[in-house]
Amino acid sequence: MTGSVDNRNGKARCSVVSCCLLLASVLFGTPALADERAERRKLNCARYQQMVSEAESRVEGQGLSTGLVANNLAFIEAGCLSNVKACPVSASDFEFVNLLTMMTISANMGSTFLPFGCPARSAPSE
Repeated sequence: MTGSVDNRNGKARCSVVSCCLLLASVLFGTPALADERAERRKLNCARYQQMVSEAESRVEGQGLSTGLVANNLAFIEAGCLSNVKACPVSASDFEFVNLLTMMTISANMGSTFLPFGCPARSAPSE
């Protein structure tokens, strides 16, 4: 039949067009997503800094260990992108960390945003 269309060629053309569109969206869509993530990180970092001030006033900043305060400040100064961990050691530290954790979760920032963590301890030898 002279007026018929070969279906296989139509599918192949569709496949090539789909691949080209997918490639274009990956190449040109990625910077927009990266910019959006960077903006969200900046906003969350600014919010976190405010939360830290509020938590310090609630805990009254008394009894917070200097290491926790210094490492938390280093995290903020690095735009909340630092891998430095702030390790709570005192009762006040834990109260502060728990309060900040609840505040960030309530703000829909998640607990993984926080810089809190302690080095692994080795098991005591017997």
